[in-house]
Amino acid sequence: MKMIITIVLLLSDFIALLLSYSGAYLLRYESGLFHVYIKGDFFSAALLLSVSWLIVFAIFGHYKHISTELWTKDFKKIGITVLIGGLILFWLTYEAERPLPPGRFVLVAYGLLITFFVSTGRKGVYWLQKWMWKSGKSLANTAIIGYGKWVDTIVKELMEHKEYGEVFTGSIAINHEERNKLPPPILGTLNELEELIQQHALKTVILAWDNGHTEELLQTLLICNHLQVEVQVVPDLRDAAAGWTKLTPREDLPLFIVTDKFHPNWERVLKKVVGGSRA
Repeated sequence: MKMIITIVLLLSDFIALLLSYSGAYLLRYESGLFHVYIKGDFFSAALLLSVSWLIVFAIFGHYKHISTELWTKDFKKIGITVLIGGLILFWLTYEAERPLPPGRFVLVAYGLLITFFVSTGRKGVYWLQKWMWKSGKSLANTAIIGYGKWVDTIVKELMEHKEYGEVFTGSIAINHEERNKLPPPILGTLNELEELIQQHALKTVILAWDNGHTEELLQTLLICNHLQVEVQVVPDLRDAAAGWTKLTPREDLPLFIVTDKFHPNWERVLKKVVGGSRA
């Protein structure tokens, strides 16, 4: 499902970028606001710039983690990326003799059009994604690992709201003593995690114990990283998980999503030193 959404998002962005360039082209050559010497080639420039912007979006991670983000948040992220890319174009086309030629104003309009069309297209993709989830399609099998104060709330929310994109498949206990505390069905224990992921086709696991169990946390992150399973953690585990990887807060549930691979060793050491100095 994630691959399909990524492809749809790429197509949406590509169409939005073509529309943005079309608007800038019409403003520059057809509006009558600027003197036209020679018209630029539309198709080759539109394709080249659109593909270049897709590469920039990929570099800035706009296809790395797909989620139903708020439109205003995505608008801001796209705007920042376009601003950086626009500044680069501004610098590459700078002329000391003509610091503000007409092309510069068109470039600003082009950036605004990109921000609007790309953000609007992505809103449409996110709406389509949520509609599919509400219809019970392409839901990710999700398991809760460990017991803590957030477990009952999270399970209730997942069972009542399909639009979150996840279906509660079952619980995984850290140890045998914990099995009676977890909501059914009980899939197994943490030492069977790799087999359970494959057996139940799990796409997401939620680490829900309150604190401690550092070795179990690292073990789960390693296995899920290897099997390409998304990991989410409750707020109580945020600091522990942040020492190993990057986290992004969810908009709809009190959870943080692991959005990157493990930090390199030097970054882990630096984070611990900075954290210790702040304490």
